[in-house]
Amino acid sequence: MPHQVIMPRLSQEMEEGVVVEWLKKAGEAVAQGDTLFVVETDKANMDVAAQDSGVLQEILVPAGGTAAVGTVIAFIAEPGEERVQAPGATPAQASGKSDRPAESAGRMRPTAPTPDKSGFAVGDRRPASPAARRVARDLGVDVGQVKGTGSDGRVTEADVRTYAAVPHAPSGESPENVDVLPMSPIRRRIAERLAASRQIAADVTTVTDVDMTAVAATRQGS
Repeated sequence: MPHQVIMPRLSQEMEEGVVVEWLKKAGEAVAQGDTLFVVETDKANMDVAAQDSGVLQEILVPAGGTAAVGTVIAFIAEPGEERVQAPGATPAQASGKSDRPAESAGRMRPTAPTPDKSGFAVGDRRPASPAARRVARDLGVDVGQVKGTGSDGRVTEADVRTYAAVPHAPSGESPENVDVLPMSPIRRRIAERLAASRQIAADVTTVTDVDMTAVAATRQGS
C-alpha cells in the first residue's frame, strides 16, 4: 500500500503550510531521509525529509499550494504499485488551494457604492455651493467624491478643502482594477503580532526636554 506524505506540524502554533518547492518529481526514486520538499511556515522555510523509501507516485499539492497540517499531500509507493485515493482529500487540497477565502489571489469584485446619511453615494452628483465648485475646480477635486455636511448633504467650500487636504486614490481606480495578492504565513503572523501588540498594550510616549544651546555653540565654534 502506498505511503502517505502528510503536511507535518513544524511548530506548536502551525495550522497550515505552503509547499515552496518539491525537490523530487513524480516518478523519481526516494530514499528514507532524503529531503523531499520545502515548507513555508509562519516562522521560516523548512526542509522536510521523506519518512519512507520508494517512488514518489503522485503529488497532490503542487509548489505554491497550501495545505492544513495532517493533510495528505503526496504518495510514496513501490514501483508499479497502484495509486490509492487519499482518504478525506478534497478537490481544494488536491489542487493546492487554501480554504481561506481571504487569502485567495485574484481580483476584488466591485461593490455598489454605499449611500451616506444624506442619501448620496460616492460619485453621485451632489448639490454644492458656487464657492465649493469654484474651489473644487481650482484644487482639481471631483465634487461627487466629497461628503457634504451642509443642509440636505450640500457640499460646502470647507468640505472641499477638507477633502483636498487628505490624499485619495484616483477616482477612476475602481476595486475591480486592484490585484489582491495572497498573504504568506510569515507575513500573516507578523500582521497578527502587530495587531495584538496594539490591542493588549498601551502606547506610551516619553518626551525629554534638553537644552542644546551649549552643544550648538560648540559645534559652531569648531
